[in-house]
Amino acid sequence: MKPLKVDFTSNAFSLDPRPTLTGLRRQGEVVRIKLPLLGAVWMTVSHAATSDMLKNNQLFTMRKPARKGHQKGDVTGMQWWMPRGIRLLSDNMLSNDEPDHRRLRKLVDQAFQRLSVMNMEASIDSLAKELADRLKVEPESRSVDLVEGFARRLPMTVICHLLGLSEPETEAFAKQAARLTNVSGIVSFLGAMIPIRRMRIMLETIVEAEHKRQAAGHAGTGLIAELVQAESDGDTLSHDELIAMIFLLLVAGHETTTHLISGSVLTLLQHPRQKEWLFEDEGRMDMAVEELLRFVSPVQFSKPRIVRNSGEFHGASLQAGDSIIACLAAANMDPQRFENPGRLDLERRPNPHLEFGTGIHFCLGFQLARLELKRALIALFEAFPNMELAPHGAEYSQRMGMRALKRLQVYPELAS
Repeated sequence: MKPLKVDFTSNAFSLDPRPTLTGLRRQGEVVRIKLPLLGAVWMTVSHAATSDMLKNNQLFTMRKPARKGHQKGDVTGMQWWMPRGIRLLSDNMLSNDEPDHRRLRKLVDQAFQRLSVMNMEASIDSLAKELADRLKVEPESRSVDLVEGFARRLPMTVICHLLGLSEPETEAFAKQAARLTNVSGIVSFLGAMIPIRRMRIMLETIVEAEHKRQAAGHAGTGLIAELVQAESDGDTLSHDELIAMIFLLLVAGHETTTHLISGSVLTLLQHPRQKEWLFEDEGRMDMAVEELLRFVSPVQFSKPRIVRNSGEFHGASLQAGDSIIACLAAANMDPQRFENPGRLDLERRPNPHLEFGTGIHFCLGFQLARLELKRALIALFEAFPNMELAPHGAEYSQRMGMRALKRLQVYPELAS
């Protein structure tokens, strides 16, 4: 089958992915696509095929076959020309099969439980209100960019606090992370090597300092201290795995939520009646959060996997060694699973969206993401109940696999 060519980085796709996703589903539940960096891959575009693929660890693997003399194969999607630093940082729990995945996930799960994410609601609420109050209106346009001024700062501050990073460290990481938004091809991928390398160096320095503190009997607080302790205890966590884990938590812990928050604000501004209904009763928020996760679908693709054995899968003839990727955005818009999926319905029940994935790689930070979105929306619309979208105020980045607003310019109006 000749791979289909679809521009998932186009502005038209970001503005409204539904026509493209509907067209792909007409081709079948699993289609052949050509993607930048990855080349020809299979892509699941139905809810059933996506769910089955993400759960089937016998047929699909996160790793290429191991080369002679190596214990593990390269991460799927990793190319020979990619720098060693990228290979090291990519070797995290999301790119491992069992039993390595279980070993790594258990360590960070235990640390998360000790820090009790769900007890953070009051502090996240306070931070969200503070950030809303600090939004600076541009004098000339009388508008404000919610992406840089709010949607990026909230999750970055929260995850850095969880990790135990200082305010200067948080600002330094935020500066580098902001440069990773527009990775859509080889050129932009190579351009991202500089901030990624700087972030790795910063993490190495922070981990080394934490080792010294613990050796002196003055352990720090937060996830980094917990994970350093696990490494020191010989809990089968290598130094490279430690750095890769922290990098994953830092980047994944803020990037996806940034685009979830900004995309949800834009969606509510585009659906004023549903926004009014939502804020008539704050008790409706949890239900609305699930629909916004489905409707916005900021994380559009899963990590690629390799087909272990040839065979039929949801109507596609897969060959051993083929690459396959799940289109979460398509699964979340599948009319076979959702009634009138193109319509925003904040009362939708049930809502079995796959935005957090499913199976063993189900998103670790799902509770935190839901909590941050909830408190972010409440803080913003309490501060600016009459907020309006500025003309041409929504600008998307050309980020592959991520529906990411680069700018969300709004006219705020303080509550009287």
